Amino acid sequence: MRKPFILFVFCLLFGCSFFISVLNAADWNSLTRLGHVNDYAMILSEKNRLGLETLLDELEMKFGVNLTLLSVTTLQNYDIEESSHYLYDLWNLGATTGDQSALVLLSVEEGRLHIYTGLGLRGVLSSRWQKLMVEQLAPIMESRDYQKALVAAVTMMTRRVYDESAKLPSRSTRLLEQKNQAFGIWQEFLHLLRGNEILAVVVIVVFGGVLVTTVAPHPHAPDEGDEEIKSGGFGRERTGAFGARKPTRYL
Repeated sequence: MRKPFILFVFCLLFGCSFFISVLNAADWNSLTRLGHVNDYAMILSEKNRLGLETLLDELEMKFGVNLTLLSVTTLQNYDIEESSHYLYDLWNLGATTGDQSALVLLSVEEGRLHIYTGLGLRGVLSSRWQKLMVEQLAPIMESRDYQKALVAAVTMMTRRVYDESAKLPSRSTRLLEQKNQAFGIWQEFLHLLRGNEILAVVVIVVFGGVLVTTVAPHPHAPDEGDEEIKSGGFGRERTGAFGARKPTRYL
């Protein structure tokens, strides 16, 4: 009777540990970007979280630079460098900033911190500068004071952007240039229409046809990939360095 009982207890403990590991697994697709600060490991106090969010909001508004922070409980044997790159693409962090963005990923269980920097920001947050920053953070990481490490990392990165801001066009400057270009194109188009009545009629007819086609309801035949996309699978096509592939998992 004793051996079956011991075997039952062993199986129960093993099953519980396996279930807990599955719950804590790094399922990147289940992580939603909540803002600049995504503290899924619940490292930061509410005061620090709000303070960092405000700081990074102001940085993006002033310089168009997006610094995003993510903390997770564990990587579950996924490579941290590949994971940070994958999440950067998954969240489209460089889409609205001309790739002037960076993702700070920290994993509690592994005690690892890594920064993936978009191409548009590598002139400011260079590899050499990041190496120096990591050396300064090493004692804090070793002491496992991850809240202090995150605050220090974001503070140093923000200060660096401010110090090197001359290398970056301000957000307001870029928006003004885009508006001026669009306005100039529109003015040239109107000037062309004024001198050509036939072209104006053609444009109106084409525009009306497009508008009717867009507004009119039409049946949609589901494709083969619809169900897979709804299920959240990785079979759908993605752009980015990893395409449809997850980061490598080392067992």
